[in-house]
Amino acid sequence: MKLNFLSIFYYEVYTYWYNDLKYILTDEGRVMVNEGNTYDYQYFLKDHLGNTRVTFTETGEIIQEDAYYPEVYPDFNIGRMQMNGLCHETGTDFLNKNLYNGKELQDDFGLDWYDYGARFYDPALGRWHVIDNLSENSISITPYHYCINNPIAFIDPNGNDWFYYKEQGADEPKWHWQDGCSYNTGVKNNNGDDIILTGVQAVVVFEGSTNESLGEKNGKEGNINGEGANTANVTVYGPKGENDIKTYTGYTMSSDPDLFGKVKDGIYEGFYKDPGKKGKLKSNFALYGSIAAMGNENPAYPDQVDNNGNAYLIGVYIHRTNNNGFAGTYIKDGTTHGISEGCLLIPTNVKFHNRYSASYKTRHLPV
Repeated sequence: MKLNFLSIFYYEVYTYWYNDLKYILTDEGRVMVNEGNTYDYQYFLKDHLGNTRVTFTETGEIIQEDAYYPEVYPDFNIGRMQMNGLCHETGTDFLNKNLYNGKELQDDFGLDWYDYGARFYDPALGRWHVIDNLSENSISITPYHYCINNPIAFIDPNGNDWFYYKEQGADEPKWHWQDGCSYNTGVKNNNGDDIILTGVQAVVVFEGSTNESLGEKNGKEGNINGEGANTANVTVYGPKGENDIKTYTGYTMSSDPDLFGKVKDGIYEGFYKDPGKKGKLKSNFALYGSIAAMGNENPAYPDQVDNNGNAYLIGVYIHRTNNNGFAGTYIKDGTTHGISEGCLLIPTNVKFHNRYSASYKTRHLPV
């Protein structure tokens, strides 16, 4: 296949400069393609909003540093929203333009916009140049707003978000992928004000039951994939929208429900925590704050209650089982421990979307 075009051509994660493959984007950075089909690996160090702060080589050499403001002021570099004096570039001949929120800076014709897929973001204005396709549902907010004018707390992966509500005539609410970070339900509260929902970038839903159990594998009890296991269904609504929905097996009842607390049904705010859970079963995907305990009991920490006497869990993560699927209890220093002591479990082959905040929902169906 021969490509004929003037400058840059994109195909999925591949970027061509004229007729030559120039680099390949990866989850951690990019692979630069040199003459003679040799490769150099570059890595992107990002902050909590997904902004690329440092670009460095596999030897640790820093080739680019970027610092940002989400909206531009006169003293700052308009194109990249850079803070003067805090940025650095080497003589690299193909600078990294995947910058703010990890999106590519489009500097053609001096526009200096960021490409979010569904829309382009203008950092000089702090606004989109295209309105929400559901702007009539949020008439109290400008249809050109970016993240409800709060770019420090929120990011918008591609100009769309997930919202949880019940459609007219539906029996149950569900997650909907829609344009924008907010959605006007058309319903009034007791004060007569519109109820406006705030969207989330990703959603992880655990649907299980209180009689979940681990099974037997290779003659050993406590395996999420073992014979006789009764597990939960996990649905991940990813940040790329309706084509980014995946289902997995999960487990919600802790390694031993008689010894450890369990997460109560509910919808919880999640975030990427760095540093996160340490040890062999590392995880950065945490539920925010104190989490209500199922049955109002936390057997491992019976004194862990709030001022109203409600038991709660802290340090709750979504993390994987052991490599062989083991999720049960074990003895260490004469004490019984669990792979899950209140955390939500997933198989080893599940990879969540790096650094996106999410909404985590647990629901235990009647048995």
